[in-house]
Amino acid sequence: MEGLVCCFAEDALVNDQLSEYSGKPEIVDRAMRDIIAENLTLFVLREVTSYNNSNLTVEVDGDSTSVDCRNHWY
Repeated sequence: MEGLVCCFAEDALVNDQLSEYSGKPEIVDRAMRDIIAENLTLFVLREVTSYNNSNLTVEVDGDSTSVDCRNHWY
């Protein structure tokens, strides 16, 4: 988890599936609930940086029983 958290600035903003999470505490809470607790793995396929913003395209995989991981791209 620490490796994931250190990737974000204190005032980071994550927009995932049209939901926004701002600041490390909110991002960590979301990651614990929706990624770590669901045993998901994110594979970065593409990263584009523009004006100090990074946009990632990731493939989601894992063994979650409550999330259908097949062919999910974000």
